[in-house]
Amino acid sequence: MARIRNVSGEALAVPELGWRTVAPDEVVEVPDDRVEAFTYQDAWQPESAAAAPTAARRPRMTTARGTAPDDDPTEPACEVDDQAGEA
Repeated sequence: MARIRNVSGEALAVPELGWRTVAPDEVVEVPDDRVEAFTYQDAWQPESAAAAPTAARRPRMTTARGTAPDDDPTEPACEVDDQAGEA
């Protein structure tokens, strides 16, 4: 189980916890496999090592086609203008 804290500043009714109301600044336990569903939201902060995000556990955001936005081969590469700001 992972421990997470409600940092939203208000009480939250949490469906995942049987609609339990979690008070501001209260710490609750959630299953390890569900912790990211909480900590992706700004209202929750990890309180235990099991709740801390890791790069391996964070899935990439994808488009409706199932690819990451930066993986689209039809999009031109972004180029940096090294001359910007010079007169």
